[in-house]
Amino acid sequence: MSNKIIINPYENVNWESWHKLEVDTHCHTILSDGNREPHNFIDEHHNNRDALTMTDHDTGYIEPYLQEGVTGCYPWTELASIYNDIKEMEATQQEGETYEDASEEPWEDRNPDNLDMVAYPGVEASAIRHMNYQFCQFHAGENNNDVEYILDNVSGLEGLAHFVHPGRYTDDDPEDDLVYDYYLPLYKKYDCLNAIEIFNWRVNHANDEYMWDNLLDKLLPQKPIWGIAGSDTHGGYVHYTFTEFVLSDKTQEELKEAFRCGSYFAKNNRQDTNEYPDIPDINSIDVNGTEITIDAETYDKIEWVQSKEVIETGDTINIENLSGHYVRARVINEGEYDEGRCYTQPIVFTPEGMNATEFKIENGNLIIETENVDDVEVTIKKIHPLGLKDIETKTTLYGDSINYELPENCYKASVVFKKNSEEIKWGEIENLTDEEEKELRRKAKVKKMLLL
Repeated sequence: MSNKIIINPYENVNWESWHKLEVDTHCHTILSDGNREPHNFIDEHHNNRDALTMTDHDTGYIEPYLQEGVTGCYPWTELASIYNDIKEMEATQQEGETYEDASEEPWEDRNPDNLDMVAYPGVEASAIRHMNYQFCQFHAGENNNDVEYILDNVSGLEGLAHFVHPGRYTDDDPEDDLVYDYYLPLYKKYDCLNAIEIFNWRVNHANDEYMWDNLLDKLLPQKPIWGIAGSDTHGGYVHYTFTEFVLSDKTQEELKEAFRCGSYFAKNNRQDTNEYPDIPDINSIDVNGTEITIDAETYDKIEWVQSKEVIETGDTINIENLSGHYVRARVINEGEYDEGRCYTQPIVFTPEGMNATEFKIENGNLIIETENVDDVEVTIKKIHPLGLKDIETKTTLYGDSINYELPENCYKASVVFKKNSEEIKWGEIENLTDEEEKELRRKAKVKKMLLL
């Protein structure tokens, strides 16, 4: 059985007319633990980058201007006002100093349009394992260490999020239990969580690339996650790690769409040395049936990667008979001591004919229609009738047309479609509204109290 490509993040790119934007997706100013005033930081990036977000740590607890709807150093046209609001407050990372003390000069406004740059809001939430969220603004406050609270808000505000330098928390072990017990469930649950940082600063955590592969192996073909690069600069060194986005128009709206659909490349040219070999450029990625071809320049080799292994080299690969569900490319320029690197996103494929249709709940029954699926694993979550710990049961169902009666007190069902023992699709569906669930839990607690 031959393969078919089902997700190509570059499918809609017009390589001749679209813009390429070099973007720093991860950096810090004096608002948190950086050493540059925001306007000076912008001026430094103006010489090197086309777009920028200043992802200061946990700026959610700086009350005066966040209550007015501003998160961090955004918008750039209100930096002077932000400074006036907080200048007498104690600087978050400068013990005993106010922001006025810590700043060499008052902050100044900058207009991204006048600089021909794209500005967008972002924050690095230090919730146990750090995560950046962007294109949305809210005040996390005392919930800043609750990653699901943050992701619920990001999702509700139609923002996007990605974990950063994950190797810091896994001892650089891409097989660490955290990959599967912490990161994987969150990627499955939240559509807004759609990327992972694979290059940070000078590639502080080289195995983050392979953690990415491990997650792709578990999430595909249903959900791709994109590999992103950020300098994590706290002042200086803005030039050797960034993400290059390909978009139809140089606007925040189009940049957000590129973030969402994955039309970008992760780039880096420094790891363990002070050498800065040129970073390769990809001119186009052409998909013709099952054949993928990269046109690039300033490179020595192209490696095609799947599941942490190089499976092919050269400008072209044919995925017709490959196993697995994706392939991604590393375009490399070999310097004397280091490499210039440009990494593509995964291009996703499945065997011809593999499909799993949607599912729904009607009148208390779980309705599932399947095609080319071996079995369906259903997990039922029920409220305990006496208000104790929720009850969770699993059952395996078979057939092309399934009508499964949900048990009493069921508030949610999780469905996993399997082919050849491999998960090919999954999802959750609510059986009760929030109000119905709350009422059922209230009744269960009352019943428990009456029996005590």
